[in-house]
Amino acid sequence: MLLADVARTSKQLSGTSSRLAKVSLIADLLRQGVMQVVDGTSTADEVGLATCYLSGSLRQRRTGIELSSWSESSSEFPPAPDGSVVDAGHVTVSEFDAVMQQASELAGAGSSRVRADLFLGLVKRLNAQERLLVLGLLRGGLRQGVLESVVMTAVAEAGGVALEDVRRAVAARGDLPVVAQSLLLDGPAALNLFHLTVGQGVSPMLASSAKSVAEALTKSGPPGCDPDNIVGRQMAGPGSVMALEMVGGYPAAAAMANACKLVTHAVSLGGTETLIEHPASLTHRPVAAEARPNPGLLRISVGLEAVEDLCTDLDQALRLRL
Repeated sequence: MLLADVARTSKQLSGTSSRLAKVSLIADLLRQGVMQVVDGTSTADEVGLATCYLSGSLRQRRTGIELSSWSESSSEFPPAPDGSVVDAGHVTVSEFDAVMQQASELAGAGSSRVRADLFLGLVKRLNAQERLLVLGLLRGGLRQGVLESVVMTAVAEAGGVALEDVRRAVAARGDLPVVAQSLLLDGPAALNLFHLTVGQGVSPMLASSAKSVAEALTKSGPPGCDPDNIVGRQMAGPGSVMALEMVGGYPAAAAMANACKLVTHAVSLGGTETLIEHPASLTHRPVAAEARPNPGLLRISVGLEAVEDLCTDLDQALRLRL
């Protein structure tokens, strides 16, 4: 996919205030990119890169390119190629990304000059619209009136799926370009591959509102979805922290905690991973002996690991202890 195509779409986005029109423009470009991948004239990663650029950001967090003395009117900037209409561009989005990646990896003495020469070499190959796009991306402001929600809607439209499905996948993966590339090239089933993973960052999520309690329960499901009343029998109320007492006191509790492989033995609780703690010897050790909890007591805070994996780990630890 040519960077000129992205630049042309960005200019069209700036020229309309209609959200529907913006969504349509982005969706059309993404479909075009998919067809180019199918035809073999474009690489798969260019679909994700186009999504990233139209969202107003680069793939690299930092490039180190100094723009304080660079502008379209700068004497260092070579004139745009003749016939600088957007269709005259020949730089692909992959080539542009490669230059940005190379610039981000430069370090050491003289790297600033090398980086500037690298960027200048790229600029010489760009026409006017492409330069505006590149400078906007480097400065973090494209002024095209497009938020990530618009791009997300366009991705859903181009992929023929519900917007809610894309939102869920993006929230779990924390990376819209990756989700867009998977959806558009591998099909709707690819969205099922995105789920919460320990150590994997997620996107910010906003709670969905409701006009009444009844409507909220319709969205979340009826209360008391616990036919065996496990919560009622084992817990004072629902939550992510539980406690259990091992028969045999401290030796049994220590053996149980140390036998866990996935669950981490920790000093205190709280985090995205599942933790197990022995209060009597850790958090409550400074407390007077008569006020300490039962030495066989263990507390567990449940994290984001798969339920099946946690059950397997706790089961093997208990069996090993027994």
